[in-house]
Amino acid sequence: MSRRRRKTPSGLLRASCLTIACTVASSFSGAMAQNHGWSIDFEGASRLRIDAYDNPFFGLAETQDFASFQYRSTLAASIRSQSGLSVYGQLGFYGEEGGGARDRSLDRNDGDLLQGYLAYGREMAGWTVSGRLGRQRNPQGESRLNAAREAPNAVRTFDGVSVVAESGGARLSLFALRPVRLSPGLFDDKTNSAEAFWGGYLGRQDIRERINLDLYYFGRRDARTVWAQGAGAETRHSVGARLFGRVGATDVNIETIYQFGKFADNAINAWGAAFDANTPLTSGRRDHRLGLRGNVVSGDRNPDDGDLQTFSAIYPRFAYYSDAATIAPANALDLQAYGLIEPSENVTFEIAAGRIWRLRETDAVYRVPYEILVPPRAGEGSRVADIAFVRAVWRLAEGVSVESAYVFSAAGSVLDASQDGRLHYANLSLSWTY
Repeated sequence: MSRRRRKTPSGLLRASCLTIACTVASSFSGAMAQNHGWSIDFEGASRLRIDAYDNPFFGLAETQDFASFQYRSTLAASIRSQSGLSVYGQLGFYGEEGGGARDRSLDRNDGDLLQGYLAYGREMAGWTVSGRLGRQRNPQGESRLNAAREAPNAVRTFDGVSVVAESGGARLSLFALRPVRLSPGLFDDKTNSAEAFWGGYLGRQDIRERINLDLYYFGRRDARTVWAQGAGAETRHSVGARLFGRVGATDVNIETIYQFGKFADNAINAWGAAFDANTPLTSGRRDHRLGLRGNVVSGDRNPDDGDLQTFSAIYPRFAYYSDAATIAPANALDLQAYGLIEPSENVTFEIAAGRIWRLRETDAVYRVPYEILVPPRAGEGSRVADIAFVRAVWRLAEGVSVESAYVFSAAGSVLDASQDGRLHYANLSLSWTY
C-alpha cells in the first residue's frame, strides 16, 4: 500500500503564529477585568507530539511502520456578563508531518472552530443551573462511553444543547447533540447529520462515606454502522451505573452497562462491565500503588442471524487498553496488573502488563475505530494479544508537562495470520497552557 504524505511546510509556522497569538492574548486576560458589567478572559494551549509504530495491527491490516510529528495550538476567549450570560469560543489548528497508519483526518486541520457556544447560568431552588447552545465538548463520568479523545490532535466535539444542574454533592447533565464531522480544510467542519447523541448523567458524591454513585443513560442513532454480520442503521440505548471511591486505603471503581435497541430492524442485546482496584504499597509520603483492572464486553452469538449482541463503546477513547490504539472494546475480555510509582511530587510512572481475549469465536476481533481485524470463526483459541507498557508524566511547571509511553504487544493465537506477531509503539509529547 502506498504511503500518502501531506507535506505542509507552512503548517508548523501557522501553528507557531497561533501559539504566539495565544500567549499575547492570554497576557491581557487579567488586565481586561470587569468593565461595565462584563469581563473577558483568554486562554490557550499547545502540544507537540511524536508517534512511532512498528508493525501496526500485527501485520493484519494494510498499514506500514511509521513515525510522525504532530502539533496543535488552540486559543479560547470567554465573555461573561454579571447577568449570567456568556459566550465561549475556541479556535484551533493542528497538523502532522510524516507518515501515518492511515490518512488520519483526526491529526490534520488548517484551522477550525473547536468550540463555540452561548451559555447562561443562574440559581434556581437551591440548584445552580447552566445551559449551553452550540459547539461543545461533552465527556461524561469515567469517559468509558463518551471520551474526550485526547490522543489524536482533534478533540471530540458536538453541536447541540446541554444543561447541567448542581446542588451539594449531586450533578445532573442532560444533552441532545450531534457529533462534528471533521474536514482538513479551513473552517469546513460540519455537523454530522447521520448521527444523533442524547442522554443524561447523574453523579452523586458521598452516598456513603467516600463512596460515590453515577447513573446514566445514553442514546445514539447512526444511519450506518458496520459489524461482522453486516451494515445497517442502528439505534442503541445504553444504561449504566458506576460505583467508585475509597474503601479503607484501597481505591475501587466498578461500572456495569446494559445496551438495547435496533440494528437493521433486529434486536440489540449487549452488555459490558469493568473494575479497577488499587492499594498503596507503602505508608510513606509518596503515593506508590499496586492495582488490578479489567473489562469484559459482549460479543455476537451468531453472525448469521439478524440480532446483535456486540457491545459498542459509542464514542470511546482510542487508547482503550493501552496508548497503542489497536484493539477496540467489543467482544473482548481483558485483565491488567499495574503499578503506579511516584518518585517525586512532579513525576509519575505507570507500569502495566495484561492480556486480551476474544469472548466469542462467533464474533470478530475489532480494531480501532471499530473495523474488523479478524472475522468470526477465524484464528484459533481465544487469546488475542499480550500487552506490556510503561507511561511517564513529568510536570515541569504550572501548566507545562511532558508525557511519554512505550508499548509492547505480542499477538495471540487468534491473530495467527500475522507474519510478525510483535507490535512496538512509542510516543513523546510536550504540552503547555497559558
